[in-house]
Amino acid sequence: MPRARGFEYWFGGIDLNATLEASTSTDQHAGQPPEVGGHRVDPQGDEAGPSNNDQQADSRARTGVTLSSEESDGEAEVESTPEGYVPKVPFVGMMFDTPDLALQHYNRYAHHVGFSVKIESSRRCAKDGELDNFFYVCNKSGKHREEEAVPVKQRNRKLTVLTDCKAKLRVKRDGARWKVTEFVEVHPHEVIDKFALKKYLRSHNKIPAEEKKFIDLLHEVNLTSGRIMEIMGELYGSKQNVPYNSKTVSNYTAKLGNYDRIKDIPELLEYFEEIKKDDPRFFYKFKLDAENKVENLFWVDSKARDVYPLYNDCISFDTTFMTNQYNMPCAPFIGINRYGQSIQLGCGFVRNESSVNFVWLFERFLEAMDGLHPLNIITDQDAAIRTAILIYVHPHDSLVRFFKQYMKLQEIIDVTEDAHEFDGDEKTVRLWGDFPMEKQILQTYTMPIYNRFQLELHKITSYNVRDIGVIEQGSIHEVFPIQGSVRGYGRRSYRVDADVANEIYNCECCKINRDGILCCHAMKVMSHLGMVTKYPEHYILPRWCLPPPDIVAPRDERQEKHVGQKLSRKDMRLLRYGNLCSDFAKLAVGLAASEKTNEIAEQHMRAMEKEMADLKKS
Repeated sequence: MPRARGFEYWFGGIDLNATLEASTSTDQHAGQPPEVGGHRVDPQGDEAGPSNNDQQADSRARTGVTLSSEESDGEAEVESTPEGYVPKVPFVGMMFDTPDLALQHYNRYAHHVGFSVKIESSRRCAKDGELDNFFYVCNKSGKHREEEAVPVKQRNRKLTVLTDCKAKLRVKRDGARWKVTEFVEVHPHEVIDKFALKKYLRSHNKIPAEEKKFIDLLHEVNLTSGRIMEIMGELYGSKQNVPYNSKTVSNYTAKLGNYDRIKDIPELLEYFEEIKKDDPRFFYKFKLDAENKVENLFWVDSKARDVYPLYNDCISFDTTFMTNQYNMPCAPFIGINRYGQSIQLGCGFVRNESSVNFVWLFERFLEAMDGLHPLNIITDQDAAIRTAILIYVHPHDSLVRFFKQYMKLQEIIDVTEDAHEFDGDEKTVRLWGDFPMEKQILQTYTMPIYNRFQLELHKITSYNVRDIGVIEQGSIHEVFPIQGSVRGYGRRSYRVDADVANEIYNCECCKINRDGILCCHAMKVMSHLGMVTKYPEHYILPRWCLPPPDIVAPRDERQEKHVGQKLSRKDMRLLRYGNLCSDFAKLAVGLAASEKTNEIAEQHMRAMEKEMADLKKS
């Protein structure tokens, strides 16, 4: 029941129809009333048992929420009830199909009243050894032990104030079903009336099953618990309306991480093999130590292997900025593509930074790159990729999760490269000046590199030139700021040696050697000498050029398969769920304004529940 579910989850509730349908059983004995939700109702649809107004009024003054995952056995989904839904007060003789359904009902009743429920005890039958008795109590039952000094090294945890509360519900096996044999309603303590505070009661501080799937998705893209709560607050209309808190989300995502770590290395290797089925050129190698544990690891995808020959003139390698949970330094290989964008050319982990491990890592890198050596290696990690890795990857992530985040970062790089390629094919910019060499660069270099060139060209207006001497094959010039400081160069002057005959311009700033683009000082001298009709050919680097029209980019078969593919049914369900939560939250702002508007909401909720039940039957 998507729409009803969306509204109920806005209040931290559950799919009541699904629960009712699951617990409905048809009594085969003639003349007995039908049963809904695991307990009997009369033919008119009202529940059997106490139903006087005084009793219901008293229940509204004293009721609460759900069992935490720590207190439950992990099997039953015990969840809170919508604020507008008033559960029936339990009574002796009430019947349920299972003890879990009894617990769910008592917990919803507890949420409404304002207290938390815990399982006090259970008992097995002496005859058959099966469980036949469950005892649920208020979490304020019992008394505190005499206060003892807390050991210095032990955390002083907050404790629930116990009042020796006698409120309880006992269910006993009665044939194939379960009967309430004892119910105490009165609490000697104050209960929680404010709805926003009920989620802090332990049995109600639980994430609904449907939302766990959504949180899984948010966790997969490395959102923090705080950020996840902000998103859920938007869906619910307010953080106060979310039926759990940031700590609950943090505990849940931590369990996901623990599960990943348990299955870490074996699953990573299985994952690599799955990738190789779609990407045969995906490369990975690992080294085991004497104890058969992974000592070193390296991987690189087919796209990186394909583009490496174009960008092997300089790669960056650094292991100083992050280690994973196993204290293995992360060793990414980073290159720069034709758009001046950092790209990933493989990644490795090593047990320690010994020369033996680094030799193994570089040998595997060269093996993957068909023996083609990089022309230059720098060990100062690229700042952009460092920031990116520290954000879509976490040092405490498992290797499986690290790899998945690494591949997500690769997707971002690919999308950015696609955008640059489109701009180069379909768009242009206005030239800054009238120098013919500017148009030449626009037609030769990719757009991001042209933009860098244009910035340098613009800076020539910030300098003057004076001739200070001659050399055997040219002249010497001093380029100095007209006034103040020039961005990126400061206040200083620069010497430029010009060999006009051979179109060679050497500036002491060495930008051409560092960035592969002539600096503004060299171009100022070129302008001074009237040599602006053509950018010297030997300064044009192929790595910055537009790809030739006869070059077809390598095809990624995995991407081809997914072009135009629709979302899965599961993803569509989550998308609808999020939209419904948001829409119902907006409606709830107005519907909560008065008793009259609240009645309208309840009327339509009941109608939706009935319509969904009829739809399921048909």
